[in-house]
Formats: sequence, structure tokens, C-alpha cells
Amino acid sequence: MNKVKDISGVFFRLLQFDRSQWFRVWENEVKYRHPTLYRLYLKNLAISTADEIQYIRSLSRKRLDRLSIRWQNEKGGASDPLLRIAGSMYRKGCLNFGFFLFVGFERQPVTVVETKKGKAILCDLWFLKGDHSDGSSRSIYQMDDDAALFAANDKRV
Repeated sequence: MNKVKDISGVFFRLLQFDRSQWFRVWENEVKYRHPTLYRLYLKNLAISTADEIQYIRSLSRKRLDRLSIRWQNEKGGASDPLLRIAGSMYRKGCLNFGFFLFVGFERQPVTVVETKKGKAILCDLWFLKGDHSDGSSRSIYQMDDDAALFAANDKRV
């Protein structure tokens, strides 16, 4: 796996539709494009279908649009610290992992899930550039080079 990938664009597609269609688009397009990551993310955070519906319906176009604009304006430098952390993790022996920048449900900055290909480290943009961000990106990038979130639980590190 070993990658840093931005998968937020599929969530931002909601902005192309009327809000009344957002849940349908979420179900049929967003979750469909990355089914394993979203299934494991929702399971890890115990988010039910009712919670999904409530969150998508409560999300305002203004907030999502603001996040999209912030992300589009600043995403170029956002992956640099993650690449540095990924390099450190690789050097320490953690070989199968990937960082995924995505729009989550605002529950926590980072969620680590285990896939068949390795660990997927899901970084929620709401904590990086959205309402939960302190502007410095510390909430996601506070992972130091030695720990990188799950190192204490990974016997290879």
C-alpha cells in the first residue's frame, strides 16, 4: 500500500447536487468509490446508517463548500508532513500502510483501520482545514516520527 492519497474529491462531489439528494449520492457514489475504507471507518467509529443519514442531512452546503475551498487552496503542502511521517514509519519496519486524506464525520482527526493490504490511516479534513482545525494542522500532524499513532501496538515497530 505505502502511499499518501487524497480521496476527498469524491465527497466534495456532493456540492454538485441539490442537498435533498446528498444522502443518495453519499450511498451510491461516495461510499461506492471506496467501500472498504468507508465500511471500516464507519464500523470503527460505530456509526450506524441512522447516524450517516443524520450527519449528511445536518451538513450545510456553506460549511462543506468552505472546507472544499480551503482544501483546494492549500492541499499542495498538506501531504509533505505525511510523506515525512510515512518515510519514518517505513524505515522503522512498518511496511504496509497508507495515509488517506478524506472528509469524515468529524468524530476524530485520525482513524486507523486494518485492511487486507495493510493499515489505512484515515485523516479527516475537518480537523486539518475545517471547523475543528486550529489553523496549524497540528491535530493531524502531531504524530511524531517514532510513534506515528499505532507504533506501540505494532510488533514490527
